[in-house]
Amino acid sequence: MKIKIRKFRESDAKRVCSIIKENNQRVASKFYSQKIIDYWNKELISEKLILKKINQRVRYVAEKNGKVVGYICFEKNVLKMLFVDPKHHGKGIGTILFKKAEEKIKKDCYKKIISKPNINAEKFHEHIGFKKKKMIYKNTGKIKVKKILMEKKLK
Repeated sequence: MKIKIRKFRESDAKRVCSIIKENNQRVASKFYSQKIIDYWNKELISEKLILKKINQRVRYVAEKNGKVVGYICFEKNVLKMLFVDPKHHGKGIGTILFKKAEEKIKKDCYKKIISKPNINAEKFHEHIGFKKKKMIYKNTGKIKVKKILMEKKLK
């Protein structure tokens, strides 16, 4: 399987939204209520919001056969989003995307990477070297969501 990592383009926003929403529906829904999933998908995920902080965040996509199948974005040393099309889970795409981000973060002289993933992403984060620091609760609009504060020290 040939995966190409490239910088995110504005034209990728629609596909990235689709990947995030599909992950929320298929994966996160096993850990969170439908009320939370609906809120995320209707209120927090849109092309407009994906593009909103385009100049503040570093973003990459993974392509397979010319189709976007994964997305990662980070700001300084904080991982903001990492999503892979559920049809391509378990194929190493998330790890490839993360390694690309990790290279850039190291190059920028940071000593650690911080992430606050949803609880459904804990195992993957551990797989790529993150350690759990503590459980946290994040208020997203009107809803309080259980997440995990995780950290990876860089060498």
